[in-house]
Amino acid sequence: TLKERAQQMSLYLEPAVHDQLRELAFVERTKIHPLLIEAIDLLFKQRGLKSIKQLTASADKDQRITG
Repeated sequence: TLKERAQQMSLYLEPAVHDQLRELAFVERTKIHPLLIEAIDLLFKQRGLKSIKQLTASADKDQRITG
């Protein structure tokens, strides 16, 4: 599962930022986690880096080869 293989990290947000993020998640009927993943993926794209999909596909491929 993702929880078993992923790295956990903390994020500190100002209360107003957290409130707006929670409201966006509510309005879009989703959770905060997918919104943060989307934001990270957009940051990677803006910086010319591999997407999350590309990174996880190569990690899955490596796992199949070694596992």
